[in-house]
Amino acid sequence: MSRVLILIAAAFQAMAPAGGTMRHAPGADLIFVPPVPDDQPAPVGGEAECLALDQVRATRIIAGTGIVYKVSNHRQFINRVRGQGDALADGQVLHIRSKGPLLCAGDVVYLLDGLTGASVSFVGLGRFERYDAPVARRR
Repeated sequence: MSRVLILIAAAFQAMAPAGGTMRHAPGADLIFVPPVPDDQPAPVGGEAECLALDQVRATRIIAGTGIVYKVSNHRQFINRVRGQGDALADGQVLHIRSKGPLLCAGDVVYLLDGLTGASVSFVGLGRFERYDAPVARRR
């Protein structure tokens, strides 16, 4: 975003004549260029280092394995936590102290008891991998 603002400011300076007065309407020659993020947090392929927190719609703990992050109806990612995967259990609440808009490998997620809210443990996140949930059998 800051790069876009710098480019817009440079365009205004280039348009202004040396005397400081403008001969035509300001912005008449400007073209809007939408901002493009430097790096895309949501992965296109099967793996990523980070997920954008505002894209996460739901989370689910798979006991002893990892945390599933639902990004859309058709896209989910699993994070197989680094060490202490056995600390993950059903009924726990995830508490994230984020320092920015991304959840990345190496970040710490605190596990709270679902009934009392007391801190149970914490885990370090690994890489985010594409996850296809097992299809439930119909009877």
